[in-house]
Formats: sequence, structure tokens, C-alpha cells
Amino acid sequence: MEFKVLEKKDLRLMKRIYARVKVNFEGKTPSRDELKSELSKFLGTNSNLMIIKKIRKVFGLKQVVAEVHIYDNEEALKRFEQKSLLVREGILKKEKGSKTPAEQKTEQK
Repeated sequence: MEFKVLEKKDLRLMKRIYARVKVNFEGKTPSRDELKSELSKFLGTNSNLMIIKKIRKVFGLKQVVAEVHIYDNEEALKRFEQKSLLVREGILKKEKGSKTPAEQKTEQK
């Protein structure tokens, strides 16, 4: 995989760095976990303190653009990120019996 940083912002108030990275790859599109481990190596950060906010595939090319938040510590990560993203990344466990907003809406009807 080849990486190119398109944009990088240091957001000190929220104790994180925002980065937009273009990734060129061979073969099939990398999974979220593969992308996260390779990005953490490229950016020189701990993968446990990194959240991939968005992955956009460029149609017709073997290329994705990923938007990433890199936090200074785990406390800031849990404070500023959405709970659903933390569950998806495996940082928090989904509470047993808890329902997603979509499930709650269908139940109310």
C-alpha cells in the first residue's frame, strides 16, 4: 500500500490530530482493520488511539481516501468520539439488550 497525506490538522483543544490520507492498494479493497494497522504504521501512532471516521472508495481506481482522528490519550478518545464508532472499533462493548436508534424507531411505531 502507498500512502499520501492530503491534509493534517492539529486540534489541540480536542487533543487530537485530524488527517485525510489517500491510499493506493493492489488487489482487493483493504478491510477497515487492515487499513487501520497500515495507517498506524505509516503515521507512527498507536492504533488503539486512532479512529477511522470515513473511508471513501474512488470509483474505477484502486484507491481510497480515509479520514482519521488520532488522539493523545484514551480518555480524550472516549470523551470526543461517538459511542457507535467506539463500539465499531472494538474500544467499547455494546451493552447487552441495548438497541440502535433505528431499532428504537421501528419499536415506537
